Amino acid sequence: MEIVVMKLNQSPNILKYYESFIYMDVIFMAVDFMDAGNLATIISKDKARLTTNIVSFLCEQILLGLFFIHRNNQMHRDLKSDNILLSLDG
Repeated sequence: MEIVVMKLNQSPNILKYYESFIYMDVIFMAVDFMDAGNLATIISKDKARLTTNIVSFLCEQILLGLFFIHRNNQMHRDLKSDNILLSLDG
């Protein structure tokens, strides 16, 4: 279901889905490369560098992605910092 949602929802705030395949009973998905990693890792490593402006920007981008999903009658059932992936440009 996650693949279908990503395929249908194209927004700058949602990972772009390219392809998926199964290898040795594991599903692999090809999506945009997020070179900054996930938000949970960033928070645990760089708490001191997360200024109010950065946190505000991240919240805005997350809410824009959620707004897009909700506007299309979809819902994200596993929203957490581990599932928020970032590029180096935000």
